[in-house]
Amino acid sequence: MNESSPSELTPEQVIVLTELAEAENRRLEDAASTVTQQAFNLGCAVGLLPGGIFVLVSYILIGFSMIGAAIALVLMLIGLVAFANLAAMLARRNTVRRIYQDQSEPEIEIALKEAGLTRGQFNEIARVVLPKQAALHSVLPVSDLRASS
Repeated sequence: MNESSPSELTPEQVIVLTELAEAENRRLEDAASTVTQQAFNLGCAVGLLPGGIFVLVSYILIGFSMIGAAIALVLMLIGLVAFANLAAMLARRNTVRRIYQDQSEPEIEIALKEAGLTRGQFNEIARVVLPKQAALHSVLPVSDLRASS
């Protein structure tokens, strides 16, 4: 295989690698988006009953104070959103990893083999063309990055 740097790749090879990186990133982003929304909604729904109980108990313990209940309600909502965001973040991270390992990585390997390109070339081009926040960027092997630095 050819271990050339991106500057030694032909324009056609760069286009192939760029399109492959963007397509796989779209797949990961689409799957992650759906799961993130579901996890956030579930996190909110699961926390409503304990949060409601917390507000009710606070209202009773504070002596039926509306101000105390309002403060407890605000604290409950902050906690509820924090929990839902944590659930969504974990679901997104785990989904991206799973889809990458189960679907994207094998397809990338097949496409690279057919094009006669290496995984290092793909990783390098993907890091250049995709934003750092991209789902594919987050699962690319770090060892290639250290070797090229």
